This record gives sequence, structure tokens and C-alpha cells, in this order.
Amino acid sequence: MTTEDPGNFPFTFPPGITQPPELARLREEAPVTLVTLPTGDRAWLVTRYEDVKQVLADPRFSRAAAELPGAPQMGASNPGPDVLLGMDGPEHARLRRTATRHFTARRVEALRPWTRRLAGQLMDDLISAGPPADLVS
Repeated sequence: MTTEDPGNFPFTFPPGITQPPELARLREEAPVTLVTLPTGDRAWLVTRYEDVKQVLADPRFSRAAAELPGAPQMGASNPGPDVLLGMDGPEHARLRRTATRHFTARRVEALRPWTRRLAGQLMDDLISAGPPADLVS
């Protein structure tokens, strides 16, 4: 079931409300619908949990295909086909297995003091340099 374009996506989250009213309406009236992305591209939005699970498990839906030229884009930058988020199938699984070994709860907890020190030092450097600040660099 689809509906007329509900407007631009992503929706605005009003203060104090846990979800945009458009999202709740779409779940009830049109759980699969076309939306307009910030780039002007059109894409399908799936809003119900069971439907999302089905899409994510279906090999006909592809992250790699979403990286191809001409695919709808959320913004100026996408992960790209050589990045884990832009891969499908065996290559994605292989890289994910490699990465997850290094991000166990025990390993992340062991890194916490180092991460805090590094973040603190970077913030101190940012503050001492004065405005303007470039958080990316």
C-alpha cells in the first residue's frame, strides 16, 4: 500500500515527541511509500518493523546496488562500494567478522580510558586554537 508523497524525508522531529507524526500516520495508512530525499531523489520508505526485517533479509535488496551511479542518494556522500556499509553478501560477512573481533564488549571497555584521554586532549586542542573550529579535521 502506498500513499501520495508524504513530503520530504527525513521528517522533522518536533521537540518532546518521540517520533514525527508523519511516521505514525504512514505506519497505519501506507507502510511502504515513496518519499523525496534531501537530494530531490525519490525512494521507497518502509515503516513497519516486520516489513523492514523482510527487506533486510531479502537478497533482491542490495546495499551494493544502492552505491551504483543513478541510485537515490540521501546526500552528497555515500559510503561507497568499497566500504562495509556499501557491501553485500560474502564480502560484507567476511569484513564484518574481521571487524567484530576487535569490538567485543571487553575490548571496547578496555579502550575506554584511552578514548577518554584522547577525546579530552582533542577538545583541549580545539578550545585552545579558538574559533572557528573544524570538527572533521
